[in-house]
Amino acid sequence: MGFFTDEELLQLKIKKMILHVVGDGGFEAQPELPAVQQEEFFLARIGEINASGLFRFEAGSATKATLEAMATGKQSFQMGGQALAGAFSKSHVGASKDGAFFVFELMPLDAGVKLYAMFKIDYKSAIERTRQDGAVQLRKIIEAFIEDRKAVQKSCLIKVAHGVALADVSAKDRIGQAPNLTDYFQRFLGVRRERSDEELNKSALSGVRNALNDVQSHLPQKDVGKAFALAKDALRHRQRIDTKAIHEAVLAALGPDPADDAKAAINAAVERQIRKQRLTGLAFKPNAQALRRSPRRRVKTVEGVVIEYPAELEDVSVRRVTHKDGRATLTIDTKHIEHDVLVPDKTVP
Repeated sequence: MGFFTDEELLQLKIKKMILHVVGDGGFEAQPELPAVQQEEFFLARIGEINASGLFRFEAGSATKATLEAMATGKQSFQMGGQALAGAFSKSHVGASKDGAFFVFELMPLDAGVKLYAMFKIDYKSAIERTRQDGAVQLRKIIEAFIEDRKAVQKSCLIKVAHGVALADVSAKDRIGQAPNLTDYFQRFLGVRRERSDEELNKSALSGVRNALNDVQSHLPQKDVGKAFALAKDALRHRQRIDTKAIHEAVLAALGPDPADDAKAAINAAVERQIRKQRLTGLAFKPNAQALRRSPRRRVKTVEGVVIEYPAELEDVSVRRVTHKDGRATLTIDTKHIEHDVLVPDKTVP
């Protein structure tokens, strides 16, 4: 699943927020905003960055320590927000664009669990904070968002349970090669990546196979093995693998013009597997090793029986049971036999 479930996203409310300008100029600490502004807008942005946790805090992470101090009351939200923004500003490299750095504390959904969101918005030269009746306004930042929906460049979601930040961190960086983060953002957070591209590819394939097994009755000839091979081939040719790519790959295995009920069943099964495999909101490169065409397995018995089949059909169409006395039973479940002829015995001289 994503960092938040769909139900949790609907319940989210912003409790506190603080905003700082980060960039080439000197850092100037700002007070916590006296009231939550544009809550609906910012909750929508948090929904957009919601993704499965792919990163984990490293020992000694200063960001983790600051968030824990904020969650336990050892440091006020304002002081913690200023410390986080100051640390981000110091790590901000010269080639990076100026922007607005937000820290949010969200209303808790569970007792003892504090929720935090941070993101940096690139605002170009057109955006600035304005003051009206002594209060900071965010109107120009909102206007810039409308012009550029990709303005959120760096983001993260973090939970602190009973004073301890949970290890899993959901983080995105539009500048990095997804799902990787730019070096300075990763250093600021003090995190390391938890799963490699190969592991993510394998998780995607496991999800695809499980989804196809769940909807076998909707597949052409109910052939899971063939459908899996088609879906795997479709993923192999994608530039990036994400939720949309996985859905499209599995739908392609249904063949042309699938029935509406089949599409609905497939989409539901795929969505369940994406959550189960913790791939929600992630995008990653196809991995040649994970997506390579399956090797063929060749089995020869002492009786001279030879069986050869694609290894990916093991435990799908070909099942093997090894008994305690060493005997083995191989079962092949096939729609029909295409080739059945007598051949000369080449073992006889």
